[in-house]
Amino acid sequence: MKARHLLLLSLTLMAPLPGQAAVPTDLRLLAPMVGELTPDVPVRLPLPHQVIAATKPGFADLRLFDDQGLETPYVVYPQSAPPSYTFAFEVLSYSQGEEGDTIVLLRPQEAGPFWELTVQTTARDFHKTVRLQASHDHTTWVEVTTDALFDFSSHLDIRKTTLAFTETDAPYLRLLLKDVVPPPADATALQLRYGGLDFAVRGGSLKPFRIDRISGRGGNPPGTAQVYDTMTFDQPETRTDAQGNTLVRLGRVNLPVAQLTLTVDNPYYYRRVELWAADTDRDDAYHQVASGAVYKLPGVVTADTALRMTPPQAPYLRVKILNGDNPTLRLQQVEVAWVRRHLYFIPAAGRRYTLYFGGEQQRAPEYELRRLLPAQPTLLEHYATVSLGDIQPHARYDPRLASGSRRQVEQTLLTVVVLVLAGGLGWWAYRLLKAATRTGT
Repeated sequence: MKARHLLLLSLTLMAPLPGQAAVPTDLRLLAPMVGELTPDVPVRLPLPHQVIAATKPGFADLRLFDDQGLETPYVVYPQSAPPSYTFAFEVLSYSQGEEGDTIVLLRPQEAGPFWELTVQTTARDFHKTVRLQASHDHTTWVEVTTDALFDFSSHLDIRKTTLAFTETDAPYLRLLLKDVVPPPADATALQLRYGGLDFAVRGGSLKPFRIDRISGRGGNPPGTAQVYDTMTFDQPETRTDAQGNTLVRLGRVNLPVAQLTLTVDNPYYYRRVELWAADTDRDDAYHQVASGAVYKLPGVVTADTALRMTPPQAPYLRVKILNGDNPTLRLQQVEVAWVRRHLYFIPAAGRRYTLYFGGEQQRAPEYELRRLLPAQPTLLEHYATVSLGDIQPHARYDPRLASGSRRQVEQTLLTVVVLVLAGGLGWWAYRLLKAATRTGT
């Protein structure tokens, strides 16, 4: 065998197994698409949690096929937050009376309707009730919301300086602030420096409640800034660890969880909460991925029972509630929420489509549709929405080469390559030696 023939054979045997495009039988679950399809016009499909939970990261084992068995390109985008805007209110007046401190604000003409107000202050350790009123003529005032602003940082790591309310376009606002616990008679109630103006009631306090800025947010009302899908766990399985912490088992979730909300039956509480994740449901496999505080406090109108986080990458989730020396909370429900995912594709005329998912050895597809259909929320939200029919096992599921078999074949090929090379090189050396012997004689 000539050297060049040996080299060619070796390279052929060492070449990797050819990549295989996915076919429907590689995937164990399917769901038909339901809805009107306009040819050559993009449509969007909200992915239910059953699909997301059954697929691998990056939707590597998610495929869309038409009724002729042809693979159809798609792209998956999270439903992004539509743009919002912020602006600064102009302070028209400040006064102090028996009902507390009153600040009258003017919305800038260029700002539209708004649904949030934030009092920006560096003050610490305060607790004030708030009444927010609105007016279109600076004369007649209507109630917008009643809430509280507080900072308990000297003993609790919680702070609230933002008010949320039903969207309004009123040009005038009136903010009435009152201390929950009245300050000493000689204390400074409030100091406001804003736009070159200085409103203050002088007194003996060394720590006045100073407001640096009052801003509003508009553009999209609450609840539409980000669209979430949710899953609830009623009366979840819990146990207490050796340190007295409550461990809440959620099991296999496999969702891009962005928010965790606890429903607790206790009238008042404050707890640190941690979220732990793992690839397998073993105690030693879990690691912490998020933490925060939940609370419901006496004298505070609003409670915070949600933990916000960057979505974990592991399928199994567990919640840890740090009780310290306190009794365990009466946990009623855990709700997980994730930003809704939409699948976009462009249907062809006369075709029907089925979504297949849940494979073993699949490579994430690289479709050019991501470049042709960029993630622009204002454009994507106008496409027609379709839905999925019943999710069902794929009766013809017959996966090709599994990962274990694939490794075994590759190892066998490597062994063959080594043997061929060794044999070929030995034969080549023998031929060279024989030729040299003949030449010498």
